[in-house]
Amino acid sequence: MNRFHVQLFATLAFISVNAMAKDYPKDLFSVSELKFDAYRQACGLDCLLRDRNAQTIVASIAGSMGVHPGYVKLALEIAYPSSEVRGEETRYHLPFPPGYAYCSAKAHIVSLMSASDDPDRGSVVDIGITNDHLGVYTWTGKPRPGEGQSSVEGYAVVTGIKPAYFEEFKRKGVCRDAPRTGEVREFLKCRGNPCPPAEDGSGTSAGSSSPDLQRPPSGF
Repeated sequence: MNRFHVQLFATLAFISVNAMAKDYPKDLFSVSELKFDAYRQACGLDCLLRDRNAQTIVASIAGSMGVHPGYVKLALEIAYPSSEVRGEETRYHLPFPPGYAYCSAKAHIVSLMSASDDPDRGSVVDIGITNDHLGVYTWTGKPRPGEGQSSVEGYAVVTGIKPAYFEEFKRKGVCRDAPRTGEVREFLKCRGNPCPPAEDGSGTSAGSSSPDLQRPPSGF
């Protein structure tokens, strides 16, 4: 085989491999994020953008998923996440990204402080998924005389996927169906420390399950 035939074979092989690669659309995933803290107020993406720019947030989220940033968009148009404070309880609601099917969620607790050493009075955090939003419940006991601060701080992220690709990524174990109306699927619950990160679905495996997502989308 001469040099011409070797080069021709290599070119045809390259074309064949790239023809087989799946071309996923830009903005395949849409992400909404919630920060909850000691002030017991919901901080959404517009709030988070005061501390980090959009490019940094996208790069961080895409990196955790193992995909090229071109496949991730921020759901900036979502309704602002809400919080409701009643006594020692706070409830947060983070809507799913509009126009996308629910795929996965994850949560990371930054700090879980209890005012008392009494384990029965340790601060509580409970995070779950419904059919249309992620909910976070926290209980932070009011300090008694001589006790310290009681608070829960952390982040929650919901990832949506374009509906046409949901079944494919469900088969790959990346996405999960949202619960039926009226049901809640809890995926993180802690009273005091330790409180490790948790995930519903496996959005962090998107890149490893679909290596084509590691290259830029067409037109990016």
